[in-house]
Order: sequence, then C-alpha cells, then structure tokens
Amino acid sequence: MQGNKYWLLRNHNGSYKKYTVDEWAKKILEWLEYMETQVWNKKEAIKSGEYAGTLIDIPTKTPLSIESLCNFAGIHTDTFRNYKSGKEEYKDYFEVTTYALQIIEENQFEGATVGAY
Repeated sequence: MQGNKYWLLRNHNGSYKKYTVDEWAKKILEWLEYMETQVWNKKEAIKSGEYAGTLIDIPTKTPLSIESLCNFAGIHTDTFRNYKSGKEEYKDYFEVTTYALQIIEENQFEGATVGAY
C-alpha cells in the first residue's frame, strides 16, 4: 500500500467550528442589538409646496439579512446553511439558526409589506 498514514494520527474528524451553540446564540443576539442601531437613509421627494420634488432623507431601519449576520459573525453563508441543514454534525445548531432565519424572514416580509424596504 502506497502513501502515508499520517491521517490516522489526527484527533478530530472534520473542521473545527468557530462557535459553540451557546456562542452562536449570543452572537446572533449581539447582531440583532447592533442592527437596531443601523439606519439607511431612504430618498423621498417632497410632494407639494415650494420644495416639491426636492429629495430628502428618510431614516429607515436597515433590513436584516443572512449575509449581514454572517458578515457580523465572520462566517461564510455556507456555514450558516450548514448550521440550518440539520445534518448530524450540525444538529445542535439547527434550532438556533432556524429561529434566526425566521426573524430575518419576518423582518424582510413585514418591511416590504409596509413599504419600509
């Protein structure tokens, strides 16, 4: 048999996870708190009067997104997808991650429904 057997000396199968489940849950909460402070300025035209047609900034909460959460946490979106996959090695992350996804989707839907986004 050719090749070496160094792989037999490893003490871990697979990759190391950046966060434990508890750390991941705390990071999501940190991100949600951070996002409460983030504002976009939506441009809107004044509709009547002397300044009609002039664009003004309307402060609007920044929409939540998977990408924003992943960037905040320093993980790739593939990692997020793995966490929500329910696969055996990620099963402990499933509930926390799908709950975060539910919050994101609710924010996007409600924001779009009322015209905020």
